[in-house]
Amino acid sequence: MEVGVSTGVMMAEAMGAVYRSWSDASKKRYEALAQHQLGFILRQPGELELFVRNILKRRASEWLTVSEERVSSSGGRFDHEITNAQDDVIAVIEDKIFAGFSPGQIESYAKDIGDVNRRPVVLVLLPEHRKPSLSELRRTTSKVEIKVESWRTVCATMAAISPNEHLWATLSDFAEQAGLPSLQGLPSTEGMNNSDLGRDAGDLVRSAQAVARHFWGNERSPLTFSFHGGNQRVWIQSGMTSSNYGVELDFESSHCIYVAKNRPSDWYAMMIGQFRGGKLSRRAVERVEGWRRSASSKYPTRDLGRFIEGLPWLGTRPKQRTSEALRVAAAVFQPRYLTGAAVEATHVRSARGSRIGAVLTLEAGNRKREVGAFIGPPHDRDWDRAAVYIAADGNDSPLVALPNESGPGYVRRVWAELHSALHN
Repeated sequence: MEVGVSTGVMMAEAMGAVYRSWSDASKKRYEALAQHQLGFILRQPGELELFVRNILKRRASEWLTVSEERVSSSGGRFDHEITNAQDDVIAVIEDKIFAGFSPGQIESYAKDIGDVNRRPVVLVLLPEHRKPSLSELRRTTSKVEIKVESWRTVCATMAAISPNEHLWATLSDFAEQAGLPSLQGLPSTEGMNNSDLGRDAGDLVRSAQAVARHFWGNERSPLTFSFHGGNQRVWIQSGMTSSNYGVELDFESSHCIYVAKNRPSDWYAMMIGQFRGGKLSRRAVERVEGWRRSASSKYPTRDLGRFIEGLPWLGTRPKQRTSEALRVAAAVFQPRYLTGAAVEATHVRSARGSRIGAVLTLEAGNRKREVGAFIGPPHDRDWDRAAVYIAADGNDSPLVALPNESGPGYVRRVWAELHSALHN
């Protein structure tokens, strides 16, 4: 029987559901759980010796001991400290998921545990998607050896040689998934490179933008991604607030274009599909204007409820595979990821204009770099596929779905490319 969701992903999902506030306290709980899982595994018979030999690349002598929450002589705290029979420090481990780690900490560790003769290891563990942001830590020092590794790499190495393979696999999945938005249930990328579906996807996006323009009576309110930190899912909307109705494009529903507030009970399907090139028919424009009058009336819920009765579809109903392709592309723009859970020290804003996307800004010292990510190509190019385009250094490049690539795999690959572009 094929296994779907792993135990580690399940744990990360469950913690995310419990700590929806996404506060600093929630982040610390994720890191504490990863720390205690690693400590638990390293205390199993034979595991510490395997870890020292294969990860730290040191000779594993007898009487190795691993401690958690060790306080140094200068008051610093080590997540884990590994010592030998002579009580010499062989290594300290820092378990990172969200927290930063600076060259200054390395200097502090070198002062606390450094020994020119033994050169103990400072091992920094962090998720794969954060490795580019900590590349500056890879440097030599005469007193300590620095290793910066991902949870995935270390756990995969240990799982291949350990009798507790299942424990390492669970820790890997948890630490890599912790805090990231859920990608479980995303469809495959089948159809994302299909030119016919690409044109359909472009027609749907342009039609939705046209609906937003007619709903607001101007071109200053295009559909944009909402990156509010409290969002639990991707919202592509225009003008939606807790008290005002606006327009939403929902890739997870066959109805797709809605008039809505930000409460699920106040969503109403416009029953408008896609039009070639996004050019709405006269009847579609009249319907949008009717929706706008109803949404702004004295009793909008009553009027909108009457409005939807018996409405026929206008335009073409989107194909299921078209909606699936756009759903995968939209998942890249998960608000929790882009607003700080993984793109470290990055400011995010919705792109302005008729393209749906985001602009990520990374500032480090005197350096400022902006990278854009968009669903679909620039205005002067045809929709030949439903792909995410990364705009950097004056160029727009599509990230094409690979053969047999899963939806989550595609999204993670786009995230990795965004990291690389930002830190280039």
